[in-house]
Formats: sequence, structure tokens, C-alpha cells
Amino acid sequence: MSSDQDYAAFLDKANEDPAKGVAASGAGKKKRVEFRTTEEGVTVPAVLIRVCSRGAFYVSDADEPFKPVALAWDEAGKGLPDEGEFFSLFFLVCVILCCFVRRLSGWVC
Repeated sequence: MSSDQDYAAFLDKANEDPAKGVAASGAGKKKRVEFRTTEEGVTVPAVLIRVCSRGAFYVSDADEPFKPVALAWDEAGKGLPDEGEFFSLFFLVCVILCCFVRRLSGWVC
């Protein structure tokens, strides 16, 4: 880069909309998936409400705001999961997150 003008032109090109010049079709649009973060009858902890009310953002490609998550866990009155169940749930969440990240980056899971 030999000058400030060249550098400014480079930044302008880098910040262009990647979909510019691509025809938009109604059939190809993807619906935004919204995940359930709370359930009826479940109290969201006050600390989560405080964090989310500050306008905190997770810095990523999506820059999504934090949402409090409070879901019910009953499993027929059995209580909290034991070590094996916790591991399988944790593993499942990791696999789902891995697939989600891969889909965002264009990979197929």
C-alpha cells in the first residue's frame, strides 16, 4: 500500500456487501432459526437478567446479544443428571455446536 488513498480503497472493497450483484430469490432464502431459551414456569436467575439487560454481546461473526437460558429439568422426578448422563448431554451439545460452527463456515456436518 503506497498511500492512504490506496489503503482506504482497500478497506472499502473489503467492507463491500458480499451479496452485492447476486439476484435475490424468495425460494433460496433461509429462515432464521430461533432456539427456545426459557420455558413457562421456570424462573430465570436474577444474575442472568442483569447481564442480559446490560446489552452485552458475544463477539463473533454473528454478534448476537446474550439471552438468558432457563429450561426445566425433570426427567420423571429423577432430579439432576448423574456423571454419565451429564457427559452424554455435554457431548451432544458439543457435537451440535461443532455442526453449527461448521455450517456457518460453509462445511457440511
